[in-house]
Amino acid sequence: MNLEELLKRYASGERCFAEIDLSESHIFLHEEVKTARYESYTRYNNIYLNESNFQRANFCKSDLLLVHFSATDLRQANFSNSVLNKVSFRNSDLRDTDFMSANLINVNMIEANLSNANFCAASFKNTKFNRANLSKVNFRDAKLVVNKYEKDRQGINFTLANLSEADFSNSHIEKGNFTLANLKNANFRNAKLSYANLSSADLSYANLTDAKLSYANFRGVKIHNTILSEKWLKVWEIVNQGAENQDLSGIDLSDADVIGVNFSNANLSGANLQSANLNRANLSVANLSGANLTDAILYDVNLKDTQFENAILTSTRPTLMTVK
Repeated sequence: MNLEELLKRYASGERCFAEIDLSESHIFLHEEVKTARYESYTRYNNIYLNESNFQRANFCKSDLLLVHFSATDLRQANFSNSVLNKVSFRNSDLRDTDFMSANLINVNMIEANLSNANFCAASFKNTKFNRANLSKVNFRDAKLVVNKYEKDRQGINFTLANLSEADFSNSHIEKGNFTLANLKNANFRNAKLSYANLSSADLSYANLTDAKLSYANFRGVKIHNTILSEKWLKVWEIVNQGAENQDLSGIDLSDADVIGVNFSNANLSGANLQSANLNRANLSVANLSGANLTDAILYDVNLKDTQFENAILTSTRPTLMTVK
């Protein structure tokens, strides 16, 4: 079946397209438009296939643009090696669906059921998974990175998503937003999670062995039987419980997000604070003797009576420090 026939049958009221084969198809509508100056350009139009049955449909190696599958049954469908641009799967059933090595750009997965779906080696840009069910999903070796050319540069949104038992091993997730997500038993082994927002997420029983967590936000994160390195467990403790009057001599907080933490009267002598984000931190009366603050971010910090004897304060940043 080709696209023209599919749209004709859908327009006539048909909604059952189970096991349809549209592999290696170019699924988009375009038309040539003339402007007032008689200049022409190509305009792409939306394709609506909502509330339909596409169980076990084959879209392998297809190119889909502006296609809407909202509230659609796509269980066990095959989108492997496809390019999905501005495609909507909002509130759809995508259980056991295969997206292996697919390229997803501006895709809407909000409130979709993706349990047991396969995203192994897939790549994502600006995809929304808010409130989606992603339990037992395979994200191994996936790339969920931001578009460096976009102004806001926001990462993938997993806010309130169910990611219990999801496998993110060896994945690269840049600026991922996991706010209030269920990450119980999730596998982040050897994953890159730079700038991840994990605020108020549940990481009980999750495995973060060898995960790269530079500038991850651990505020309000639930930790229970979580496999996490000593360094990042300490960061979690500091951002959630504070560090006032603590002996933190020699601690490694390099690349850590400790924004707004109260370190007043703490012993940070010999600490590694290289490239740490200490914005709005309270370091009053703290002992930073011999500490390494190379490239640390120290905007709007309280440094009243702070000791800096033999501390390393070199920086490649144009403006390193502002003091209260």
